[in-house]
Amino acid sequence: ADINGNCRVDTGDILVIAQQWLEQAPVGSELSADLSGDDKVNFIDFGMVSEDWMTKAGIVINEIHYDPNVQTDLVEFVELYNNGGMPVDLSNWYFSDGFTYTFPAGTILEPDEYLVIGQDPSVILAKFGAACLGPFVGKLDNEGEAIVLRNAEGQKVDEVEGRGRGERLHS
Repeated sequence: ADINGNCRVDTGDILVIAQQWLEQAPVGSELSADLSGDDKVNFIDFGMVSEDWMTKAGIVINEIHYDPNVQTDLVEFVELYNNGGMPVDLSNWYFSDGFTYTFPAGTILEPDEYLVIGQDPSVILAKFGAACLGPFVGKLDNEGEAIVLRNAEGQKVDEVEGRGRGERLHS
């Protein structure tokens, strides 16, 4: 039910539904609010949005590799996962807390795919055999910190927070 493509089901999606419902705009448009596929915008579509209200659509921080065995190895990384049903354009998305990295234009994460952002991509490729984006600026705090992913508009998409060494990170 993320009609406007900002990776959240929020008031922006309600505005699209309201506009298309009141104006009876063509449902074949790029931002069609006809979620039910019945060729009209009505309470059924509104209900579908309300079911998903304020949920995250698609991209989550899936894994964090911090505190490497060899402290001088630049192998820290964060892995994203697209658990949604549509590709997501990550152009100009960024990490605002934990470390600094902005995704280059044209970065697309397909459904059910992973993307790694690393401290030093060449070292990560050599050590783990995983291609990744990067480098990111900074170092992950091994004692726990918040890592925040934001979309190009600055809206928080996902956040994980470590509570200290050895404890599970959660979102």
